[in-house]
Amino acid sequence: MGSCIPIIVTGANGFVGRHIVQRLVRDGHRVSTITRSGICDVESVTDSFKGDLGKGPLNPEWFKDKEILLHLAGNASGGPSDIPIEQSGNVRMAKHLIAEINEAGIPKTIVMSSIQASPDNFYDGSKNRYCMEKAAIDEVFLEQLSPDQKLLFLRPSAIYGPGMKGGIAPLFKLTAKGLPVPLGLASQPRPYLSVRNLADLVSHIVNASSEAWEKCDRKFIEVHDGELVATNTLIRYIAAAQGKKARLLPFPTGVLRAVARMLNKSDMVSGALDPVVIEQSTLLQDCFNWAPVEKMPDSLKF
Repeated sequence: MGSCIPIIVTGANGFVGRHIVQRLVRDGHRVSTITRSGICDVESVTDSFKGDLGKGPLNPEWFKDKEILLHLAGNASGGPSDIPIEQSGNVRMAKHLIAEINEAGIPKTIVMSSIQASPDNFYDGSKNRYCMEKAAIDEVFLEQLSPDQKLLFLRPSAIYGPGMKGGIAPLFKLTAKGLPVPLGLASQPRPYLSVRNLADLVSHIVNASSEAWEKCDRKFIEVHDGELVATNTLIRYIAAAQGKKARLLPFPTGVLRAVARMLNKSDMVSGALDPVVIEQSTLLQDCFNWAPVEKMPDSLKF
């Protein structure tokens, strides 16, 4: 698909990173990776460099002659609450990378942000540490990346697919065991994004024209599978994909929130109950000619 493009990727061994790198390699691009181990889990990458993005300094040679940098790396739990956001490991990673991008003159950068970093989703009770760090990273890139370089932010909704460990993975485990789930009244529609859809979108962006990149420069692109799905419906879909029957209990949501606060699990329950503000960007079709390649419930069959 398209020409062979030299790309460097951070976070290549993570759940999302593995799927995206596999897709880019399959597309025929020259993909280099930066990992802590120096070993990429995906075969056939061009180079795999060993480095800790949070500590630096990084080797300038890694970034020479690259056309695109894709930043996926990050500590999903965020840093300690007693450390200022701007001093967190995730923000330090961004600053070290930006210095190398500017020095090497890499023309295009894609930053994997989060829909939770959107100001529309920063209401009381939703500001967990990781989301605040994601928002801070976005600001650092906007402020410090050279204006001569193109910059695009992806803000995906909750990502799911083969190999996931967080997100909706606990729901898969519960339904697989035939255990009851107390989310029968969780009817708030929420956005989700299959990792296959995300990898396909990145493939389209990587191969997009210069005009498309110009139009999307410094833009935040929100993306999901195209349809919102209530949590109780999601559980029914998951159970059906596993050949099981969903066992949903109609617990009042207020009770669930109270119990979650006592168990220090408020973030987990909020992820099942709270609304998420998202607007599928028209840029996806206008600039990248992209539409989701799969949707629930079929996308849950893995």
